[in-house]
Amino acid sequence: MFEFTNDENSLDQVTRYEMVLGHCFEKLGVTDNHWRHSDAFTAAIDYARKSGYLNAKNELTVLGNNFASIKQFELNEAA
Repeated sequence: MFEFTNDENSLDQVTRYEMVLGHCFEKLGVTDNHWRHSDAFTAAIDYARKSGYLNAKNELTVLGNNFASIKQFELNEAA
């Protein structure tokens, strides 16, 4: 899924992926303790696919990348 290298692009891609999954966790209420770890990730990935953030290979789509960019901008503005 990710090809790790020592460049910032690779790290940025992982960060964008985490932002999208974090959003999906929030939407699903996965922050509650009643979710098992593996079930939470499966549900978040399913939600991300259905929302158009991830493709069938679990890669960020254009929509997913744009969403993560907006979330990153919001975080930078809040800091």
